[in-house]
Amino acid sequence: MRPNETKFMEHLAFRTEFPLEELCEIARTALELPPFRYDNENETEWGIAVKEGVEYNLSRPYEEGTLQHWDATVPPGCNFGMTLLIPYTSALPPETVAPLVAFVGQTLSRSLNTTVWHHRRWLGAGRNVPQKTVFPPS
Repeated sequence: MRPNETKFMEHLAFRTEFPLEELCEIARTALELPPFRYDNENETEWGIAVKEGVEYNLSRPYEEGTLQHWDATVPPGCNFGMTLLIPYTSALPPETVAPLVAFVGQTLSRSLNTTVWHHRRWLGAGRNVPQKTVFPPS
């Protein structure tokens, strides 16, 4: 999804030692997502799945601390990021986004047995709202 097609994004982060493809398979099963497609570049690798117009992007930079370097709102120690991209074309009602983020955060936390942080909401170029929601494993 291109940035000019994105209405807003929700950013979550966590720590896990699972390789990307194994992590994506866990997320796919737990969140009932379609299969992920994979790609990479010189600094990071990622998997993307789209469900009901929402893009689920799981990414892991190759070097420790890169997420925090790129985004000061990422909690220390996190090595994976998950972004939920909501396009302008989404039929998702605004009032369902917070429950979706909570469902994703809680489900990943339980499935991975790790704490997941919802640390930032992106509303457009230069418009970010820090978030401080924590989903501990239960």
